[in-house]
Amino acid sequence: MDGIFYIQNLSISNRNLNIKSMNGAQYSIIDGNYTSNCLNLIFGNYNIDEITIRNCIKYNDSFDNISQINSGAGVWVQSASVNLSNLIIKDSKSDFVGGGIGIISGSLFIYNCTIMNNSAVYGGGFYTKSASVLIANKSQIIDNSGKVSGGGMFIVSGSVEITNSSKVEGNQFSSNSTKNQVSCVSASVTFKNGSSYDYGYVCDRCKVVEITDGSNEVNLCIDSNGNNKFLIKFGLGMFVVLLFLTSI
Repeated sequence: MDGIFYIQNLSISNRNLNIKSMNGAQYSIIDGNYTSNCLNLIFGNYNIDEITIRNCIKYNDSFDNISQINSGAGVWVQSASVNLSNLIIKDSKSDFVGGGIGIISGSLFIYNCTIMNNSAVYGGGFYTKSASVLIANKSQIIDNSGKVSGGGMFIVSGSVEITNSSKVEGNQFSSNSTKNQVSCVSASVTFKNGSSYDYGYVCDRCKVVEITDGSNEVNLCIDSNGNNKFLIKFGLGMFVVLLFLTSI
């Protein structure tokens, strides 16, 4: 498939589906036209390759429908196995979670993708809960923003591995431009095999590490004196939000 396709809230469920452009992501574009979220993948197995997803927007999100479909802007995954390869996901916005990508349950493999210039209240680049996520082969999560937390990534639970020279950089809180690459609650986040990152981590009952020299772990939330060097202390309101997100 090549061309520009103006798609609004396309939901695909219980399929084994492969979608691939003919000539690369610059020639095959899914465009939300700033009127709707774009692509929802529910159950099933999906492989999407060499496509640009842009200008997707999700309005009127709330705590009430976070566990339902359509809660992300660019790509929303629920209880599915999804491989995203050679994608550009950009310029998309969610009023709640997952500006670029959101996933609840299932597995997500991000291979040589660029996720950039997306925004959300939580998880500008992507949001994940109860899922296994692998980000590999020079993928980039860059220049995204989170209004409350998770400029690059907001991870409620599960595991995220960033590997093979992938990059998480330039992400921030949109409210004050403070750097914020990863915010996590009860999760495991690992950088390895030459992946790079900026500073800016919000860590609450979770672990963010870099694996160096084969097996040595450097805790990105703890400095050499045992102090939590990247922790941003939450007020009562933010604590309630985090408690709610972990309970749904």
